[in-house]
Parts: sequence; C-alpha cells; structure tokens
Amino acid sequence: MYLKVFLPIFLLLLPGLIHAEEKLLLPETVITGEDRSKSKLPSLGLKAAEGTEGLFLPEPPSPRPEKIFSSEMEIEGGDNQRKKFFLKNKVFEEEKFNFETNFFYKKEGGYRANSDFELFDFFSFLELGLSEEEKIALRGNYFWKESGLPGKIDALTLNNRGKSKAEDVTFKWEKFFPAENSWKGKVSYQNSWTKNSKVSSRYRNEKTLFQLGYEDAPFSFLTFFSQERLADCYKIEDYYFSLGMQDLQITPVFYADGLLKAEKRKGLGTLFLPELKISFEPSNDTAIFLKAGSFLKFQEFKELYLKENFTEVNPVILKPENEESVKLGLRKKINQDKIEFNLFNGEKKNLIIWTDGDGNGLYQPTNIKKTRFWGSQLSWEKKYCSRFTQKFLYRHQELENQGSAVSYIPYEPSDILESNLQIEADRFTFEIIGRYQNKRYYEENNSQQLPAFGVLETKLFYSLTKYAKIFLTVENLADKTYEIVKGYPSPGRRFFGGINLKF
Repeated sequence: MYLKVFLPIFLLLLPGLIHAEEKLLLPETVITGEDRSKSKLPSLGLKAAEGTEGLFLPEPPSPRPEKIFSSEMEIEGGDNQRKKFFLKNKVFEEEKFNFETNFFYKKEGGYRANSDFELFDFFSFLELGLSEEEKIALRGNYFWKESGLPGKIDALTLNNRGKSKAEDVTFKWEKFFPAENSWKGKVSYQNSWTKNSKVSSRYRNEKTLFQLGYEDAPFSFLTFFSQERLADCYKIEDYYFSLGMQDLQITPVFYADGLLKAEKRKGLGTLFLPELKISFEPSNDTAIFLKAGSFLKFQEFKELYLKENFTEVNPVILKPENEESVKLGLRKKINQDKIEFNLFNGEKKNLIIWTDGDGNGLYQPTNIKKTRFWGSQLSWEKKYCSRFTQKFLYRHQELENQGSAVSYIPYEPSDILESNLQIEADRFTFEIIGRYQNKRYYEENNSQQLPAFGVLETKLFYSLTKYAKIFLTVENLADKTYEIVKGYPSPGRRFFGGINLKF
C-alpha cells in the first residue's frame, strides 16, 4: 500500500537508470531493447540469443590506429580489510598482432571470523594474422580463490575453508573467403581444455563454426554449426545449428530480424529456439517493437564459493534454463532524453535458484521445473547539459512457481528501483546511486519474507592528469541494517579509495 502511494512521487523526484556495477541479487532483465541506426546495411554476425543488447547502443567506435600500446592499473583499499589490484596491458597492430594480459587480485574480510575471501585471476590472449584472410588465436586463464565458511550470524563459526582453482586454454583458427558479388564466408575451429579440481574433472569443449552472408543486399543470412562436449555441472552433449536474417526492410518503416536455432541437448532432447523481432520506426527518434523468442541459458560455476560467501556449488547435474518470452516495447528520443517502456510475459523452465536445503547456512543451486513471469520495465535517461545527467530504472515483475504446489520463489523481488545522479565540474565527477528492493521470500516452502530495503552509494572522482585519477567510494551511506540473504547481514557504512592510471 505504501509503495503504491509513494512510488509515483519517487518517480518524479528521483529519475535514474540501473547502475552497471550492481552488487545486489537482482533478477536478470528479460530482454532489453536496442537503438538501431536508420542505415539498414546488412551485416554478418550471430544474433544475441539471450537479449544481451543494451538499452541504447553507444556511438560507433572511431577507427583504430595501425599500432597501439595501452596499459591500465587500478589500486584500491578501504574498510573491512579490502584490497584490490588490477593491471591490464594491450598491444595491437592492425590485422597482424593482438596481445592482451589481465591480472586481478582482491581480498576482503567478512562480518565475522572466518568469513574473509581472497582471489586472483590471470588472463592472457594472443592473436596472430597469418594473412588478410586467416588468423589464429590462443587464450589462457588461471583462477584461484580461497574463502571461509562462516555460517549464519546465529550459528557457530566454522573453521573449514573453501578453495577453488580453475585453468583453461583455448585455441581458435579462423579463415575468411571473400568472393564475387560480395559473398563472404568464414570457417572457424575452436578447441578448449579446462580443469577445475573442485567443481569437475577435466573436460574438453570442441566447437566448429561456419558462417555465410550476403552483404550488398537488403537481406542477409547466417548459418552456424557447433558441436560441444561438456562435462561440468551440465553433463550434456550439444549439437547446434542456426539460420537467421538481420535488418530485413519489409516497408520503409517496418523492419524484421529473425533467428532459428536447433539444439540437441542430452536430457532435454532436441530444442527449436526461434527468435523474431518486428519493429515499426516512423522516424529516427521513435520505435515500437515486438520481440518473441526462446532462449537457452547456461550458468558456469567457475568458483566453488561465490563472492557473497554464503553460497556453495556442488558438482551436481543441473539443467540449463530455457526461457520463452514475448516483449512489447516503445523507445523514444526527445532532444537529449531517452526513454523506453516494455511489457513482458513468459515462462522459464528449469529456473535455477539458491536454497539452503539442510539448514546449514550454505546455499546450493537447484532447478525449479516451471516458472511463469510477467511485468513491465521503465528506463529514462535525461541529460540537462554536458555536466548534469539523471538516470532511472523501475521494474515490476510477478513470478509464479507452476512446478509444484509451493508458489514462493526465494530472493526474487517484485519491485526494483534504481537511480543515478551524476554531476561533472572541471576535474571532479560526483555520483550518487540509490537502490531499492521490496520484500522477498527467503525459503521456497515458507511464506515469510525479508523486509524491503533501500541503500545509497556515492562516488567521487578527481582527475589528476589525462592519465590518472583518484576516487573515493562510500557504500551504504546511511548505514542501513538489512539482509540480502536470510541470516547474513550486509555490511554497514564502508569507505574505499584508490587510484586509476592509464598509459
């Protein structure tokens, strides 16, 4: 009742958009729209199968120079024994050589004894152009993490530790076949080896790719074939084929995109996953679109213990989520303002949730057979001037468990509201971010709910030079007491600061 009264007032006073560095357990956006250019030139490339395109696409990147070297380093420290170090180096030579390395280290203490964690992640990528039509790439990654198992706040402290280590290497070969009449083909072979001693034994992932397109016509198509062998949390064999069309102009104001995929999954049989989007665009500033499709989603459990410290992944067989959804949306640009409103409805099979089945405080993933969802989402971005921007997102969703007599789905809030206010003044940039979630069930078979909560976060950046800036972050500015997960209180007010260097 209070939400219905104060929500319209809040919408008027606190516009904003969802923040990219979300740390709360929010449900994934079903599908987000995109802002397409009116230039309807067909292009090659696999269509996003899970609605990964952004609300508003950024401007096309500027042409890259023939040769470039870049390096970025960030150091951060603060309350709760928090330490973070990030280093990224990249060397690029046009179409000939591309080398990149990333090193990430983070350590943070918990809210009680034996609830800290420490991790580091090293990534390296090398790509060589053998010719204008052929290139090879080698990718490697090493991940290590150790964390405590604190249990709930009212339980005894556990002294055992959780460790996770993963190594993977990927080799990829690509060859392009330009031909007459602007036909362009591509053949790619990829082979990956991954080893994670805690989650699974060694598995081999093989993928074969074939693409074919016609670029100088209003109609383009793409084919994709893939065969994968996995032995991780999803112990399945996959056979994958897809055929799609992109930016097909039906009339001067109607456009269509489509994709048809066929996948054979062990335990699920053969799946047909079609996607279709039809949009009506009477002008560059207005678009009405209808999008429907079926999407298969895999969650990879690379870490034995996830970063929130209350979850545990067991090497059990999980089924991937299969979502079927329809979305009707309106996108509008008014001067420098961007607004989008969506209505969505759909069904998820084998939805993955986290539950504490044995009551020991360690949450484990499990499937819900069938879940229906529906709702709406509103996003708005307003730029008063080059130094003052407001962003806003509000999402309402309803979820119903249709797989059993129990209809409670834990940790899925029905209302999410976020706002972001950004002010720039000379070398200073100031952000204040607000997040709100209403009540959530915390057990699948319990009608009790965790209270609603709202938190504020501020960020202050100061540019020392073109290549260096310092920053200060304050989380939970109002020092609110709340629980994201039952029995695990979130930290109070915390201060973090650091420096970011780019060369």
